[in-house]
Amino acid sequence: MSVKDLLVKNSYNLYTAASCRLTGLPMLDRSEYVKHANEWLSVSKCKAIKQPVKDYEQPVAFYRCKNGYCALYNRDIKVSNVENIKERMN
Repeated sequence: MSVKDLLVKNSYNLYTAASCRLTGLPMLDRSEYVKHANEWLSVSKCKAIKQPVKDYEQPVAFYRCKNGYCALYNRDIKVSNVENIKERMN
């Protein structure tokens, strides 16, 4: 069974905390995400750097949003992009 089989989306199209816990993957809040901002990206940020998420890819962690959790995928981006991400988060 893959990680995606365990995930359940809520009415906001984000994953529920309960389903994220079942995967055993890290569940990050804002302060924890900054440490991984250069390697774990959301679907929209993957598209922005022109490395879209493929159907077969599995998330490596989840980020806490206002109404649920979004999946994060492993990407290696340049340091300058990390600074831009950190600035936008403040």
